[in-house]
Amino acid sequence: MLIDGGTAAPKLRDSQLTTRLVLAPGDTLNVSCPLDGGTPAPVITWSRYDGHLPSMTSPRYDVIGSQLMVTSLRLDDGGLYTCAASNVVGEDRRVFRLVVEGK
Repeated sequence: MLIDGGTAAPKLRDSQLTTRLVLAPGDTLNVSCPLDGGTPAPVITWSRYDGHLPSMTSPRYDVIGSQLMVTSLRLDDGGLYTCAASNVVGEDRRVFRLVVEGK
């Protein structure tokens, strides 16, 4: 949606992120949450169902731009994850469930 002055709310691409991912312990999660637009440039953040990613306390979690990577998955990494793009005009978000099972 374009607002007066050339600003626009963020828009995330729908097709890039599935709603459910199933991986095994030890696998690597690598997902992207690409933008389709937004002016001014949106800020992308990732979070977990419990609020925050443990990226500051765990070297297994890494966020680079719109990409989330979690290495050496464990059963307790499973749950809901949210990618949000926001700017002064608005916000768009996508949620997916990570299921870690098997092996």
